[in-house]
Amino acid sequence: MKLEFNPKLIAGGGTSIYLLDEPGSYLHARAQQKLCSKLQRLSESNRVIYCTHSHYLLDPETIPVSSIRVADKDGKGTVTLVPITNYKGATTERRSALQPVLDALEIKPFALDLMSTRLTVITEGMYDYMALDLFKGDRPIAILPSVNAESIKFYISLMIAWCLDFRAIWDNDLEGRKRHEQAVQLFGEVVAERNLRLLPSPSTATKTILQDLFIGEDLVMVRRELDLDTSSSFERTLHALFYSKSRTRIMNLISAQTNENFESLLTSLSLSD
Repeated sequence: MKLEFNPKLIAGGGTSIYLLDEPGSYLHARAQQKLCSKLQRLSESNRVIYCTHSHYLLDPETIPVSSIRVADKDGKGTVTLVPITNYKGATTERRSALQPVLDALEIKPFALDLMSTRLTVITEGMYDYMALDLFKGDRPIAILPSVNAESIKFYISLMIAWCLDFRAIWDNDLEGRKRHEQAVQLFGEVVAERNLRLLPSPSTATKTILQDLFIGEDLVMVRRELDLDTSSSFERTLHALFYSKSRTRIMNLISAQTNENFESLLTSLSLSD
């Protein structure tokens, strides 16, 4: 209300700077979502800077990923603001203070309309989801990200209970092969033959993960096009591409080899009886 109807701003016009400390405090989820949209609209003609621990105020569909900074303190107590794509901290620590940022930036699996698709592909995690979604084109498939290789089995149970056609896919590494074998034992050979998959791996390779489907030159190109640090991890690079406004243009620059790798994988997953 103060932002919308401040009489000084209405009368004076011009550009203002909003500095807000935890603006979502004491607001329920829906109110925070509305506030996020309001702050985005304010930023079109004003400067808006706020700190938050709420993922509702970091929705990547509203707030550009490139505008998010992480407050990072070094051993001497100096605090710096680091772009999320260049943050060097332990971003994989699920219980860290960075968790709300990760929650906001990752895909919400229950937003998927699984019932309206012909095939659901279950992946090990969010980044596998992003990669497959970038390359699936107009295929009538939904991609459901799990938390990790082990948790895939819980989603398999749901697919069977809901009578949905699905494929579960694991990385072809030590952990993936272990969890795949456990799922085979749990659900049986009939389900395994039709629905459970490991990433195809050349006989000379000891392991294959989804990242290996990208050739290195493509990742270098994506970092360059998005002005990312050259040392940005695969996960940060993929995440920035997934939410970039230049996504379509950059995807058109991806090499034929990478496109062929994903085309072969998606075709094999979609094979019918």
